[in-house]
Amino acid sequence: MAQRRLKHILQELTPVPESVGTLKLGDITYEVPAALTPSRLPRSKDLLDINEAVNRDNLHFLLQKYLLGQDVFLVSQPGPYARRLALTFASLINAEYEYIALHRDVGETELKQGREIRKGGNLIYVDSPAVSAVKHGRLLILEGIEKAERGIMPVLNNLLENREMNLDDGTHIIHPQRYAQLEASNTISVGGGHNFVPAHKNFRVIAIAAPVPPYPGYPLDPPFRSRFQSRFVDPVGSLTALRVVTLQSTPQSSLYTKLRNLILSTQLASESRHALEAISRSSLPPFPQTALVKLASLITAFPPPSAGLTPSQLARLLLTIHPSLVYASFQAWALLSRQTEEAGLGALGTPSMSQDEDIGLMGYRVSAIKRFDEMLAEVTFAHSGAPPVVLRVSAGTKTLRPFPFAGDLEFHPTRRFLGLLTCFMQAHALGWDISLIPPAIPSTASTSTSTLVKIFGQVLGYEQEVIHMYKELGGRELVMRRKIQDGGATTWEPRQSMSDDNVLKNRKLGTRSLVRIARRLARFPQDDDLNAIISRSLLAEFLPAVEKINLDTLLAEAKIEPKPPLSNANPVVKDKALIFSASKASSDDTFQVSIPVFKPSHDVDGVASHVPHMDNFYDNSLQSGLMRDLAVDLELLGEHVVLLGNQGVGKNKVVDRLCQLLRRPREYIQLHRDTTVNQLMFTTSLEGGILQYTDSPLLRAITYGRVIIIDEADKAPEHVVAIFRSLAGQGELTLSDGRRVRPVRERESDIVVHPNFRLVLLANRPGYPFLGNHFLQVLGENFSPHSVNNPDQASERMLLQQLAPEIDQDTILRLVGAFHDLRHGYDAGTLNYPYSLRELINLIRHMRAYPQDSLGDALRNIFDFDIYKPETIDKLGEILEHHGLQVPHLGLDAAREATKKKIQDIEFEPNKTDLSQPKEGKHDDKEHSGGNTYAGGTGGRDTAGIGGRGGYKRLWKGGDIKQVPQALKDNVPNHIKEKAREMARDELKRRLEELDMSFSEAKAYGSILTATQAHMLSLYNLLEHLAAKEEERVWLKRQTDGELDDTRLTEGLTGEATVYKRRGMEKPELGRPQIKPKRIRFIFDLSGSMYRFQYDGRLQRSMETAVMLMETFERLSKKEKYAWDIYGHSGEAPDIPLVLVDKPPTELRDRCKVVEKMYMIPQYAFAGDYTVEAIEKGVTEVGNYDAGCEFQPLSNHS
Repeated sequence: MAQRRLKHILQELTPVPESVGTLKLGDITYEVPAALTPSRLPRSKDLLDINEAVNRDNLHFLLQKYLLGQDVFLVSQPGPYARRLALTFASLINAEYEYIALHRDVGETELKQGREIRKGGNLIYVDSPAVSAVKHGRLLILEGIEKAERGIMPVLNNLLENREMNLDDGTHIIHPQRYAQLEASNTISVGGGHNFVPAHKNFRVIAIAAPVPPYPGYPLDPPFRSRFQSRFVDPVGSLTALRVVTLQSTPQSSLYTKLRNLILSTQLASESRHALEAISRSSLPPFPQTALVKLASLITAFPPPSAGLTPSQLARLLLTIHPSLVYASFQAWALLSRQTEEAGLGALGTPSMSQDEDIGLMGYRVSAIKRFDEMLAEVTFAHSGAPPVVLRVSAGTKTLRPFPFAGDLEFHPTRRFLGLLTCFMQAHALGWDISLIPPAIPSTASTSTSTLVKIFGQVLGYEQEVIHMYKELGGRELVMRRKIQDGGATTWEPRQSMSDDNVLKNRKLGTRSLVRIARRLARFPQDDDLNAIISRSLLAEFLPAVEKINLDTLLAEAKIEPKPPLSNANPVVKDKALIFSASKASSDDTFQVSIPVFKPSHDVDGVASHVPHMDNFYDNSLQSGLMRDLAVDLELLGEHVVLLGNQGVGKNKVVDRLCQLLRRPREYIQLHRDTTVNQLMFTTSLEGGILQYTDSPLLRAITYGRVIIIDEADKAPEHVVAIFRSLAGQGELTLSDGRRVRPVRERESDIVVHPNFRLVLLANRPGYPFLGNHFLQVLGENFSPHSVNNPDQASERMLLQQLAPEIDQDTILRLVGAFHDLRHGYDAGTLNYPYSLRELINLIRHMRAYPQDSLGDALRNIFDFDIYKPETIDKLGEILEHHGLQVPHLGLDAAREATKKKIQDIEFEPNKTDLSQPKEGKHDDKEHSGGNTYAGGTGGRDTAGIGGRGGYKRLWKGGDIKQVPQALKDNVPNHIKEKAREMARDELKRRLEELDMSFSEAKAYGSILTATQAHMLSLYNLLEHLAAKEEERVWLKRQTDGELDDTRLTEGLTGEATVYKRRGMEKPELGRPQIKPKRIRFIFDLSGSMYRFQYDGRLQRSMETAVMLMETFERLSKKEKYAWDIYGHSGEAPDIPLVLVDKPPTELRDRCKVVEKMYMIPQYAFAGDYTVEAIEKGVTEVGNYDAGCEFQPLSNHS
């Protein structure tokens, strides 16, 4: 009781954030809390204008999701808009935030905890921004999800789903509700030495990524994706909404207006919604998100001359706001030149500038630079046809190098050099970072980049530090560097810079599996569905189609027929036993399975703190049957189990529910790409110069006899998963500290496996899009396998009706049917994402919380991920319409339609509004919002400030301005949209003329292309990431710099230098052959029968397959990884060349001719059969090719 009173007193002393005001955004009212750590609030000058219609609509969505407790995924073109949107939202609700920029080298350290050595030799753990956000209730912004290597983001999956995470320092973040329950039961007490930390109830995540494709990057891991609510950021909206708030108004310049229309038209023309549009899509890449805001800033600071820009000046301006044009094709530059002339901007110069041209932006050149004060310099920009511009820019503390240059110089300042220096100065004056892109054309006149950067720093008095880039340089090392302090303590300090389809194969029904089946049948003879038991043991649901057909044939020949599924009642606990009841559809027979409930005396501490608790689990027949099968394996047969299934089907939930009903303590470990064997065994600490080991959850489970869930088992390296095979099969494991795990004690230091210890491995199904490792082949038959599916439609309806009884049952019925067809589309290959129960539940939760939102608005939470996959959006629309779900807009149309909705009103209402008398107020250097004490704040009263009431004057001292909304901007004008359509038509006409093709030929090819879009995307992802997997990097150990390697701490204490690790390409082993391209030959049947019997579609399917292959190989980024060709055989010859290995069809015209040839050959071929000869010849030629591996697919008319 004393401890509980002390806890209560501590809670009373903890300050509760007060409300600073009320935020009204559309139909939502939110009490804005005061920040406990104001330094973690957004302080960027680049926050978005909340009066923009696009911004306001996006902010309304974010607030909806925030109040629902859901995490958000912003799908956006590359650029700053999504990040600024997240920061603006944090500023709007006064939320503290943490930020992580993801890259290829991001690992567990950046997402969980890092390790550092402190003075005295002690090892400490430092929370990452993600962990800090969880503990303190901050907004976590994760940007660049597509850049993180596959397998690393699952580190966060359990945190996103259940607000749980095991930390390396031995503490465990748990859900705040679970923490409160443990407190109420006196399990957690003050000073009790527990390791539980509650996740803050206000913790939220906003993830940001570019869509892949069309942008480069890694595909989203489905379990990670399904934990978010998606929002597509309209690129046209972001272009217009991303403006500098400090600009008084949009520049009233004809140059700005004309270029603005050209930029928006180019963006709209670059968006393809159909296959034929993809062929004719403009070769001109869309402008970046910052194009309009940079253009406005330039024109405002450097007014263009009244006579207009010269062709060279116009080219330099466009290259500045659209840098990727440097590497664009000649056709793209020619198209842009035509567009500038049609827009009345005049001719466009070439992207390469001659040595004697002035290339300062807008025709300006630097004429003078002098110091203004300690931190600023005054730069004068002269122009022959306009008044000079004088701007104050940031400067260093060193003496400025005199300018203009005079005397003996170590370089020759050409006109081009001075022009580039002017561009640098203009960009610097506008507060931009600078990237100097080398010329794309070798003959282009160049200048020494290092000299240019050095002189730029000297004339502004900057200290300079050079970072030499190399391939293995880690992402953190770009901005931070490790510093070793006196006494051996380590810390990081800012760096001062200037600047393949994994298909389940060969799953055998071995002796161990047969014994497991026999034991089960002997124990439960009434459960005699042998077909289901064998299929489950072989994971038949995940077998390739041909192997699945062969298995069904073998079972049918053995008279092992499938039986109707059992109807499973909800499990109940009765008389210290968990009872499962099931009945057969063919009779009234009912049988029961009784599982003893775990005895608390076997693990007192575990029962008190490690038994999962679930408030809302909606029982259904399918999952009740799965729980029964798991309970039989785990508790009665003593088996370890592995569960495979799509994301969001409830693998974790089912196991936790079973442990809850059985009162079974469970531990949890989540694997990922960087998981090591040592991490599975223990965590390491350094105390007084002595290494200490703390047992991991796995060792605790072994010692105390608990169930341990090994989540994301397919994401870890295969050699890590291999330890579970030995542990499950032989009960043996050897630890790096010398201890051993054994079934019986052989030495005093041995850890004996408790008889109640059970392993439960969770993983996604093999194959695309999960891209897991071949861990099942490593595990062998030591685990009893179970496949986890989405509930059947009846169970799903019952579950959703329990979740949201107020939603119309007919709507739920239609949604369940639609999602059933979505999953069928994934199985059939027409969709590329396995929509799960998790997405459907989140959809229902949104509809329940915000009934005023349309169904289309709610579905955007799920479908905005596929905004750049028009064939997917079309298929989704067909399925929804089939089930009577009327959604007028999907995809890009839905995102753009959102900007036309009723404007959401937004206003900030302070809690205190009383007035006394106008006064100056106190002055300080802090930001204030509301109140009547300090001068220079916003939204206050009486005092001098901005956006408030009652003050006698306006006074702004920086910071965010909270004020009443102003008029909203108009939508994109119709004439711009029409211009985009005109550009697309012109580009298609030009491309057809260039390819010497008629419109009818292009249309015929486009119809074939349309029929293969979904399969093409799957094949593209398979081939692209099969090649990428070969180049995945590893941890290079024994390095002299990088991240501290926890396995070499002892060596570090003794003075060893090579105690670091770094991500990099693994050096090939001695004698290992060089990686060579994969050699593939595709052989098509072009005999006369293909034409004669084409009524069944055989010839059409062959042509579609050929188009799918040619288009996919043409789109690959690493074409050199594959050496492929296409041959045909007919009644006249076994080797008819269609595509040669050294001459792939790179042009659309060439690919079209291949299809025409395939159609014509069968029309004129004589009878005969050269199938065998074609295979023999192909095998010989492919085998003789010097390749890494060979494939020989054969296409026939089946």
